[in-house]
Amino acid sequence: MKKTISIIIAAIAMLCLGNKLSAQTSIGLYSGARAYVDIFNGDTDNKESDAAYAAGLSFEQNARLAKIFGVSVGADLGLVAMNEFKGVKDASFLESYLDIPVRAKVFIPFGSAVDFSIFAGGAPSFCLSSNTKVGDADPIKNLSDSGYQSFDMMIGGGIGLDIIDHIKLALSFDFGLLDRNKSDIIETHSGVLKFKAAYVF
Repeated sequence: MKKTISIIIAAIAMLCLGNKLSAQTSIGLYSGARAYVDIFNGDTDNKESDAAYAAGLSFEQNARLAKIFGVSVGADLGLVAMNEFKGVKDASFLESYLDIPVRAKVFIPFGSAVDFSIFAGGAPSFCLSSNTKVGDADPIKNLSDSGYQSFDMMIGGGIGLDIIDHIKLALSFDFGLLDRNKSDIIETHSGVLKFKAAYVF
């Protein structure tokens, strides 16, 4: 928990720093997928995986530290949904997340209108709700009923395009470092792929 608080404080500090360095604010949408991998009894050859559709809103604050270097802090609020999740017939799966990507960026100018960027960093991820419903049964609240962990520390990166100062496109992938399952038998990790389109103010 102390590490989580430190990450959030650092993110807020970067936002404040960005405001002093002619920061850019962008708001947009993202779509993609969130993957889940279950490893049984610690045997990486004995595992199963599935992926669910992900979509949501994205906010990002960017600050250029130099012509080709920069940092950003964002907040992605979204939903994850799938039917017949993990092969269970009549099972619907719905989660909501708050991800806080903190990135270091390298910009490569393509003329005066387009900047290509490569970015990497961490992304504290908070599962705000997680429910599974099978048929007509009452929904299972995974965070309280099955010992499913709400926090994950993700790490990853991606590529992006800044077009004519107002349009941002980005493709990113982050992989969760923490075991989301409290069970001694099953180890669960997740990863998220996002394509973002945003308007820069």
